[in-house]
Amino acid sequence: MAAGHALEFLGRSLKVELHWSLFSNYLRLPFQLDDVWSRALTVMCANRPVHVLDIQTEFVFLCAHAAKHNWSSLRWICDIAQLISRLSGRDAEGIVEISSRVNAMKLVSLGLQLCHEIFALELPPELDRVRRRIDTRSITKRVRADIGLSGNAAPSSRWSERFHPAFPQLLFWIRARERMSDRIGSVTDLAFGRRARPDTD
Repeated sequence: MAAGHALEFLGRSLKVELHWSLFSNYLRLPFQLDDVWSRALTVMCANRPVHVLDIQTEFVFLCAHAAKHNWSSLRWICDIAQLISRLSGRDAEGIVEISSRVNAMKLVSLGLQLCHEIFALELPPELDRVRRRIDTRSITKRVRADIGLSGNAAPSSRWSERFHPAFPQLLFWIRARERMSDRIGSVTDLAFGRRARPDTD
C-alpha cells in the first residue's frame, strides 16, 4: 500500500498481490489502465477466463520491472530473450509505440542490450534500431558485474543505503530513464516520503 500501487498478502510460502496500477507512483511510468485492459488477452486457467497482458505491454512491463530491481536476476534477462523469439514485426512496432508513450524507451533499450550482449540474439529491426540509438552499454556493464557475468566485482552500494533503503534501486532507476523530469520526480517523491519502503514485487 505504501508504494501506491498494490496490497500484498503474505503467507509462509505464498505471496498474493492486489494491484490497481502496474507500478508505484514514484516510478513515473504512466501506463493507463484503460489502455492496458483494452489490449489484454484472455486465457483459460482452471477452466476460468483470466485476463493477461498482451505481448507488447508485457515486454515493456518486464523491462521496466527488471530495471526497478537493478536487473539483479539472470532469469529476468532470460524472460526477455524468450519473449523476443516470439515477437512479430507488428509486435516490435507496438513495443516501440508503447515504450515511447510511457517514456520507457531507455528501459526497453537496456533489456534489448542485455539480451544482445549475453545471448547474441538477432533482434527485430525495429527494436535493434532502438538499441543502437539509445546507448545503455555503461549500465549493462554494471548489471553483468552484479549478476556475475564479468570478471569485475560490482562496487558496493552500501553507502547509499544510509540515505534510504531504496536509494541503490533508485540510483539505478534514474540512470535508466531518458527524461530528466522523471529522474527528478522520482527522487523528489522518495525524499518527501511519498514512498515508505522499497518495492518487493
